Amino acid sequence: MNPSTVLSTLLEQSGRIDELRELAAAGDWFAANRVEWYDRKADLRNRAQAGDESAAIELAFLLKDDMPADAAAMLTSAADAGNVDATRFLADLLTDLGDVDQLRSRAERGDSAAAAALANLQRQQEDRQREEEGRRLASQLAAEGCVDKLRAHVDAHPNDLVSATYLDDLLYHNADVEGLRALGDAETYGTSNLINLLVRQGRIEEVIDEVHAGNKWAKTAWANWLRATGQHPLADRLDRYGILPDGTIAES
Repeated sequence: MNPSTVLSTLLEQSGRIDELRELAAAGDWFAANRVEWYDRKADLRNRAQAGDESAAIELAFLLKDDMPADAAAMLTSAADAGNVDATRFLADLLTDLGDVDQLRSRAERGDSAAAAALANLQRQQEDRQREEEGRRLASQLAAEGCVDKLRAHVDAHPNDLVSATYLDDLLYHNADVEGLRALGDAETYGTSNLINLLVRQGRIEEVIDEVHAGNKWAKTAWANWLRATGQHPLADRLDRYGILPDGTIAES
């Protein structure tokens, strides 16, 4: 943050708006931006205090990140007066704040937006609990070496990458190339251990096949193998130029 920005911020935060205006008048673009922001909030606040619900809602939107309690109070007043937009916005804000008690209170008083938000929060919590339970099960199955049960669990939960990682590591530990290849065909998380295992077993031709198939780890593994076997020029060419359509390492 440059000195001008720091000064403008300090002036605004300390309420020294006249000095901030002087800085803006002298050509400081950041100070001018903060003055415009201050004046906009002041205008909205005055209109809101005069009973303009649309101004109150707009002001609440501007304040929701820095002053969420003030924003919630403004929206509550407008929502209680029957403003539909304020009701929806308030439900969203209370959701962001994680204020379940306030959402529940409003839902019990007939606020449909709060009821919907509360139900959505509860579903999310239930989903998180199920995910955590699934990951604990996957960890236990991996520790016990239950490949088939773990594979069935991963197949039943295709979006659970954590559980898939447990299976990926177990298959690598068991030196199961085909199992890793099948997992890698479905999701990219399986392919890193697949390549590592192929290299470990000296199956370099299959690593090269994976390069041709577009495996993002295989090219690096091949280059590292070339260097480990003293073939540094080939490794450098592979890193720099990649491979040709016929599968050979490009020269330029």
